[in-house]
Amino acid sequence: MQAKEIIEHKFSRAFRGYDVGEVDAFLDEILRDQERLEQELELLEVRNKMLLEELGRLNPAFLIHAAPAGEPESIDK
Repeated sequence: MQAKEIIEHKFSRAFRGYDVGEVDAFLDEILRDQERLEQELELLEVRNKMLLEELGRLNPAFLIHAAPAGEPESIDK
C-alpha cells in the first residue's frame, strides 16, 4: 500500500463506531511509517545498484552472470 492510498482512504461513519480522532491518529502513524519505509527502500535500491556496479568494476567476470535488477537471471549452458 502506498502512502497516497493511506491518505486518501475514507471510512464510513456509523452510530457507535470508532472514535474518529483515534482512527486518524493511528492512520497518521501508519502513514509516517509507510513514508519512512518507501524512502528507505529507495535508498537501499540506489545503494544496491552502486554496490553491483562497484563489484562489476572490481570483478568483470561477475557482470557476465549478474542479471539487471528486476529481471530474472538467465543461465546459458
